[in-house]
Amino acid sequence: MAHRSIALLLLLCSGALRGEVLRVFPPHLLELPPILTLLPGAPVQWSPFVRFPAIPDAMPLFTETPNAPPLELMAQLPGGRDLQPFSATPFAKQFELNGPESLLAASEQQHQRAWADRDSGDAAMYPTLATLNPLTEMPEQLRDRAEAFLRSRELALQDDTAFAVDERPQVLMRARGDETDGKWSETPPQSYLAYFAARRYVAGQWWVDGPGSRAIVAIGHDNAVAGFLRVWKRAKQSGMISRQTTLAEVRAAIEAQLRPATRAGAVTVLELELVYYDGNGAFLQPAYRFSARIRHRAYPADVDEYVAGYVPYGAEKEPLPRLDAIAEEADTDGEQREEPAPGDPYVGRYITRDDDPGWANDAAGFWRAVSGGATGASFTNRQRQPARPEMFVTAKRTYVNAMHVALVEAHGDWGEFWTNGCCDGLVFLPSNGRPAGYGSAAGGALATLILHGCEIIPAPPDDSDWALRWRSVFRGLHNIVGYRTPMVITDGAGAAYGASLSRGAPVVSAWTQDVASLDQYHRPRSVTTHDRRHRLGRASAIAVCGHEDDAVFSRSPIVGPLCLTGWWIND
Repeated sequence: MAHRSIALLLLLCSGALRGEVLRVFPPHLLELPPILTLLPGAPVQWSPFVRFPAIPDAMPLFTETPNAPPLELMAQLPGGRDLQPFSATPFAKQFELNGPESLLAASEQQHQRAWADRDSGDAAMYPTLATLNPLTEMPEQLRDRAEAFLRSRELALQDDTAFAVDERPQVLMRARGDETDGKWSETPPQSYLAYFAARRYVAGQWWVDGPGSRAIVAIGHDNAVAGFLRVWKRAKQSGMISRQTTLAEVRAAIEAQLRPATRAGAVTVLELELVYYDGNGAFLQPAYRFSARIRHRAYPADVDEYVAGYVPYGAEKEPLPRLDAIAEEADTDGEQREEPAPGDPYVGRYITRDDDPGWANDAAGFWRAVSGGATGASFTNRQRQPARPEMFVTAKRTYVNAMHVALVEAHGDWGEFWTNGCCDGLVFLPSNGRPAGYGSAAGGALATLILHGCEIIPAPPDDSDWALRWRSVFRGLHNIVGYRTPMVITDGAGAAYGASLSRGAPVVSAWTQDVASLDQYHRPRSVTTHDRRHRLGRASAIAVCGHEDDAVFSRSPIVGPLCLTGWWIND
């Protein structure tokens, strides 16, 4: 039997090297006993279901130029009618914010409802969650309205590439829990928005990945456009680019990028495909995209995390992101004690130790986007630290609760995360020391907590105790955002979300809209966790009632009985 297996292996690999679409079994799968492939430090493994695509000898190359901002289209929408220079808006004046001359915005209460950049052409409008009415139609029935909007002449997505609109929307749902006369009550979940994204592709067969090709629309009650995002340059074919790597070299390059992750767990390549990559620069260029699972040995069950990366097809016109490149940033401890200007947020970033470099890279992307964005000068990089449990419990007054905005990059599960890889240094957020909770009523300042990790914020359909789990956490804290399902460490959420927050976007609806737009989540991959099948990357958030539309600059004290709203994207 062994000889027959080897013969079959050689036949399949030789077929793949001729460009056929076949399963690929790398030889090292036969070199290790199966149990050893599950241990940290083992070589990168390949799933037997990985298929090498047929690779052409040359592919089109596209140059990109900024679109004009869709001002005419925005003027037709309630949230985009009152665009004016950012610095002149009531929101900017209230918080003493200055923005670039190219940036227009429209204020609504404690956030900027919409913005458009005349230089980049990028634009967005965010749903006002507090005023939404539940959907009265099936979300799938709203697709025609979404497609009409995304294909409108004013939005200008048409060029030498093409795009497809999601057949199945990501649906934003809400439940509410509040305390009245000492008794806690909850409302049943309802659907409020249907998000449909435009997924760009080339030549009818190659998807476009990257931060520069994101367009999504939120359709709400009565078929109305409640929000949208367009980060999308005009692409024009400018020539051809030749293939410069063999499949053997592609495989070696993938394994090289994944090798650092083998120190943390068992790494298995799950997918390989040919795509285009849009780094939001000057080119759309072909690349190989791969995804991999990192399996951590843990009790009582193994823990899986996911990454995705790219290797070049030909000569790189612009650098592709690399999984083995670690962002170089100095740790900051925030010893300075001067008070910020009114509204200026202290930012703390806490990154799990001894694990995948993707965590640190996402934190770096968040800070680059926030500090380099419209109001970047207003943010203070107060703390950037390897995470430790005491920062969230016994020493929280010095660390996380001394910040206004805190970002945690770590493996997680319902209501908890690990500060030392997977799975040591546990922080169980509902048990957070004395005084309980985070925020002004707990002797601190924290208003916005961002949890970039798997499943930390389960939604009511996942966890019937969702409100009980978080009641001890909110002591002046306004919002927590994260994921209810497993996610991709390298999804690019930090940079996308940081750019929105810097423009004064509302914390919760910017998170759900940005995450729903990410390319890593339009592929139909689902996994089993907590005895259920879940799509990857489903956003979730918990907000204090009346503060679900706050921006990060809004830090007013929370008074009165506790009332929480849970917002999440369905499966």
